[in-house]
Amino acid sequence: MRPPPDKDFAAMSDILTSPPTHSPSPRRYRQQPRAIATRERILLVSAEMFDANGYAGAGINEMLDSSGLSKGALYFHFESKEAIAQALIDQWRTFVDDLRHEVNSTETSALAQIVMLFREHAEAVSADLRLRAGLKLSVEQGITGSGGAYREWVDMVEALVATAIDRGELHDNDAAQRFSEASCTTFLGTITAPPLMNTSPSITVAIDDMLTGWLIGVLSAEDPQRALAATG
Repeated sequence: MRPPPDKDFAAMSDILTSPPTHSPSPRRYRQQPRAIATRERILLVSAEMFDANGYAGAGINEMLDSSGLSKGALYFHFESKEAIAQALIDQWRTFVDDLRHEVNSTETSALAQIVMLFREHAEAVSADLRLRAGLKLSVEQGITGSGGAYREWVDMVEALVATAIDRGELHDNDAAQRFSEASCTTFLGTITAPPLMNTSPSITVAIDDMLTGWLIGVLSAEDPQRALAATG
């Protein structure tokens, strides 16, 4: 397949430095009956604990203490801690699926859609504790079916990469073939790792840095020295 011409590096720079051309509409919640409001409170309190302590480190008793709810109220909605975790994973899975459809509706290049998908995902998990916990829980051991949700996300990115290759937007090389797995892993690591210092970049800035490094590397992987110069 013909490699993209040099002008594609300029186009890549435009994609990475320009503001997103499309932003998914905010997800609003309707006024809920008391029972559903209680369920959402359980999910929010649990998400905070899962986000801070991981699946194994979050206990039902601590969730009850933080939520101020009775054990009966909690078990009315969820039969176990795992059921709460699965509900959070499902919320994250639904968000990612909706985001993919919204990004696709922009009818921009596959490369631009990849950038939008990661950027807006980063903004969402930065702002919504439940989505961030759902992403983290999607790879936790001991939660039935958790790996499937994460695999769906990787496959989603892989499909966009394949489209970009078919359209000549990316080189068809080993780096491009590894991009979906590596980029999702890097994204998860960025979300999971705590800031090491007060000057650590925000999640969105860190993901933009990841996109810059990986996509320029994929575009120029057949010339490693040029790739090193471009990312330096």
